[in-house]
Amino acid sequence: GNLGAGVGGAGSSSSGEVLASAGQVFLNIKKVFRRCSNLTRGKTLLALHAVFTRVLKAYASKLNTRAQSAGRILGDLKKKEKDKDKDAAEVSAEYRCLCLIVNTAEYCSETVGPLGESMRRMLDVNLREQVDAAETEDEFASLVTAALTTLVSGLEARTELVTGIIKINWGALELVGDQSTYVDSCKAALLAAVPRVHATVSENYFRFFCDKFAGSVAPKVYGAVFRCKRFSDTGAQQLLLDAHAVKMLLIDLPTYTTARETAVASGGGLVGASAVVPASYSRLVTREMGKCEALLKVILSPADGLAETFRALLPGGSIADFRLVCELKGMKKTEAAAAADAMARGGGASRGGGAVGGGLNVGGVGSSGGSVARSSRVTHADISGTEHASASAVPAPSPGAAIASAAAYVAAPEKAAAKVSP
Repeated sequence: GNLGAGVGGAGSSSSGEVLASAGQVFLNIKKVFRRCSNLTRGKTLLALHAVFTRVLKAYASKLNTRAQSAGRILGDLKKKEKDKDKDAAEVSAEYRCLCLIVNTAEYCSETVGPLGESMRRMLDVNLREQVDAAETEDEFASLVTAALTTLVSGLEARTELVTGIIKINWGALELVGDQSTYVDSCKAALLAAVPRVHATVSENYFRFFCDKFAGSVAPKVYGAVFRCKRFSDTGAQQLLLDAHAVKMLLIDLPTYTTARETAVASGGGLVGASAVVPASYSRLVTREMGKCEALLKVILSPADGLAETFRALLPGGSIADFRLVCELKGMKKTEAAAAADAMARGGGASRGGGAVGGGLNVGGVGSSGGSVARSSRVTHADISGTEHASASAVPAPSPGAAIASAAAYVAAPEKAAAKVSP
């Protein structure tokens, strides 16, 4: 990588755009290492390796602290209501900062190993085995995951999907219209974040981000249904339409780019925009959001034969889930309990805790792709007849100088946000 690069607080490397402070840390380490290795190859040089390790771990800690600060800012929705323009600018800067931390942590993880190898080659043979950079590599690798996870949780908070669902009185709706306003707000939150993430982190990390986001949001939407009070048929139909709209937004996630964001903002539409979505990701979203759609179809089904419909559409559902479904349909608690007991005697559902609000552990990223055509807005007609998808630094220069250089960027959120601005 270009260790000396740095414009506006960031430089570039094979890992993408990185914080210039990382280059400064490794440049200081390189200078001290060369100077010391020309004087000794014994225990003094080995002791220097321990100093390097402390410096790098301190830098990783600073980056982690900054990432946590970004997460808190993204999760502070009170600012969003007070000053939307100021909040939008700050949030954009925090998304970019987290992306740069991802790239920087990856760059550091990739650079620590070769640094250790250089140290081993320079040391006396009997000391070489005492050099181990694996722990430091792992620390930066863990930071990559932590920063991506913070990106996911921060964006999830900004969509306010769960809040939007549980705020509506679904039992009082009289007409089914287009998708609800909270879905539009969710789309706006996605457009404000995802293109920036896509443009800044590597494709593999972007895929990881999409998988983790969809895998976190879908089960929470499912759980939010159970947190509602009661559904009329119209209310259930409206939420079914909304769930389908959210599913299409999630499926569309990998196609969000800066160019697309600009086209949408200018009202020019998405003509010619790439619509290729990895097939494995599309299946993930369809499967997980399909559970939400299936749940709503159960709520919409007639009371007669409700247990059979529940078993057919939610084969993994529990007796507790079924009782809650009965209550959501408007049954009294005593009636719902009796129906659940009858279902339990009939068999076919687990008595244990169900999947209400359950999480999803998303694994690695696939590579296959597929083409999915979509409209930007979903109406009631779009989901009529929709089939349910089966659920299932250092002495001379001192370490303090390098850390101070890093800390100048990563310590204060306001300063960092200003430095990472495009």
